[in-house]
Amino acid sequence: MDYIKTYERIIDNAKSMKRGKGKGVYYESHHIIPRCLGGTNDRDNKVLLTAREHFICHKLLCEIYPDNNKLKQAIRVMIDLHKGNLKVNYTARDYELVRIAKVKTLVGENHYRYGKGMPDEVKNKIREGVMKHFETHGVRSGINRNPPEYSKESKDRLISSVSKKRKYFRRNGRGSMPQEVRDRISEGMKKSERQQSRLNKHSWKRFSAINPSTNEREYFSMIKEFTIKYGIHSSNAISCLRGRAKTAHKWSEFRYETNGE
Repeated sequence: MDYIKTYERIIDNAKSMKRGKGKGVYYESHHIIPRCLGGTNDRDNKVLLTAREHFICHKLLCEIYPDNNKLKQAIRVMIDLHKGNLKVNYTARDYELVRIAKVKTLVGENHYRYGKGMPDEVKNKIREGVMKHFETHGVRSGINRNPPEYSKESKDRLISSVSKKRKYFRRNGRGSMPQEVRDRISEGMKKSERQQSRLNKHSWKRFSAINPSTNEREYFSMIKEFTIKYGIHSSNAISCLRGRAKTAHKWSEFRYETNGE
């Protein structure tokens, strides 16, 4: 197959049709001589092609110039732009072509950073900054193994800035926590124990409730069974049983069962 003649035939045919955008047909602008081969943005170097023609022309250019990776990258960009668009279809061979080209652009001389080392100016600035840090802190880890000695005034200022709450817990002989604070903590712990005891008392009783899905009364041997079966928190059920709430996740009419169903 003569790729050059096929390419020229598509271009000549498109030029002869005097195409224009905005006439209900989808066209894409194409550089007849690609920019990477010295082409310009002049009107004479541009032609309007259909999406299919545009894709075929770029495939032909890849065959005509097989060593030009920029032409292969152009196909990759076209595939990315038309992903999910039925106007352009590409084969497995096309996919392999662009993937190989992509890898080549990231290796060796084709990499965009190849041969572009870090400028000496930048290297010197980094070196100076690192050396200054080492001179100040002494070690590479950044930990100062010889911290400066604090003066007595600095130490007194640090101690005086400690809040009153922290001072309660400073040990001084038998301890300096005020009796008032100790009584409050003790009362809070007793209250927590009483609440837990009350919850435990309700947790082990047999009860029943109306299931919102079936509108029938369902019986449970304990709160845990209800919680595991339907994923409803035990506190919601206990609130209903104690009369503090009427429903728990649309379950209603909670009551204790003492004589069975």
